[in-house]
Order: sequence, then structure tokens, then C-alpha cells
Amino acid sequence: MSTKASKRVTATPGSERAIRKALQSAVDRGELSLGDMKQALARMAGAQNGHKPPRVESTARRDDILQSAVRLFVTKGYHAATLQDIADELGLTRPAFYYYFKSKQEILEAICRASVDRADTVVNDALKLPAANHAQAVRQTLQAYATYIASDVTTAIMMRNYEEMSPAEKLQLTTRRRARQAKVLALVQKGIKAGEFMAAEPKIAVLTAFEAIHSVHSWFDNDGRLSRENVSKVLVEQVLNGILRRGG
Repeated sequence: MSTKASKRVTATPGSERAIRKALQSAVDRGELSLGDMKQALARMAGAQNGHKPPRVESTARRDDILQSAVRLFVTKGYHAATLQDIADELGLTRPAFYYYFKSKQEILEAICRASVDRADTVVNDALKLPAANHAQAVRQTLQAYATYIASDVTTAIMMRNYEEMSPAEKLQLTTRRRARQAKVLALVQKGIKAGEFMAAEPKIAVLTAFEAIHSVHSWFDNDGRLSRENVSKVLVEQVLNGILRRGG
């Protein structure tokens, strides 16, 4: 479905005319049926009069759309999957999407934000774990992060379709990734001062570790010999062996 045809129907009075025009254009192009247009206009009128679906129901339906999109993006690919595919899987009409998402790109961005939320939680929780020294703190944080990356399919969706997002969205996700890296870098720098690490360029060492972990989604095999946890341990040990002092 065209992006122009998928504007939200919850409009302000000033934008109502533009939405009606966009819907009519979609009908004229054959992308939307006349019945769907009437249904969308009816929903818009109801929303403007205060007749909105209950918040719990609205949130649940939004989550259903995201879960369906994840399945289809994984099985068919982001470019091949359509809003109609998602609607068909959930038994929804296309106008129903107007309450929740403007476009497939917006769905992708919501999936990626949720993935980054989980990644932040994993790293922050790992940093709170007790550790005998800085080296152990770095090790258990990177292992927790690597296990998450290997197990969460939304990370693969984000990595493969990063360029499909808006510049503002990419900037936000990049900023949050750098914040995670900065937390680990601070630990490595403390470890260097404590004599636990040897790294002439600690920032490069941390970036290398993160990039190695981010690649897991492209080669991890669920049916392979090693579990996600074991793969994560092997990966992190190989990364750390480059900067740990002997006996670290």
C-alpha cells in the first residue's frame, strides 16, 4: 500500500481535508476500495468525536501488528512483506492500520526501538551484577549482550534494514548504541588503570567487540553444536584474549 494512502485517520480539523484527498487518490489509483475509504472516514469521525478504542485493546492490537510484522519480515523479508500480508494474517482491514501505523517503515522503526530497549536492559542489568574485578564485569556484560543478540530475531531485522529508517530514527538508535558502548569502554579504561587490560586504543577494542557480537545474527545456527550461551562465551573470550594481560 502506498505511503500516501496510509495516513492516520486520527486527524486535526486542519488536516482532515488532506486525509480525505489522500484516501480519494488511493481509491483513484486502485490501491484502496471505496468501501475501505468510507470505513476509514467513519473511523476518523468517531475518533474526532471521542469514540476511541479502549487503551488496553489498542495497545494489544498494536502489539499483535508488530508481532505479525516480525514473523513476516523474517520469513518473507522486509521488502517483500506488505501491509496487506500483515492485515490478512490478523484478519484486519487496511484502514484499521491507520489507528496504529502510518506505513511499513513506521512498523519497522517500532520493531527496532523495542529491540534497542531490550538491548539496553540486558546491558544495564549485566552491569549491575557483582563482579570480582573489571575484567569479570566486562566479560559478563559482553556475554549477556552476545546471548541476547544471538536469540532475538528483531536484531537481525534492524541490521538488515537499517537504511530503510528515517535519518532521525537512525540517529536515535545510533546514539543509544554508542551509549551502551561507552559504558563498556568506561569499564575497560578502569581495567587498564587497574592493570587488568592492555590496550593502546581501548575504544577500538570495544568497538571491535561490539561489531563481532553484532555479526552473530548472520551466522548463528539454532541447530548447531553449541548453544547461544556457549557461542557467546567463546566469542567474548576470543575478543578479550586480545586485551587481557596474561593471567587476567
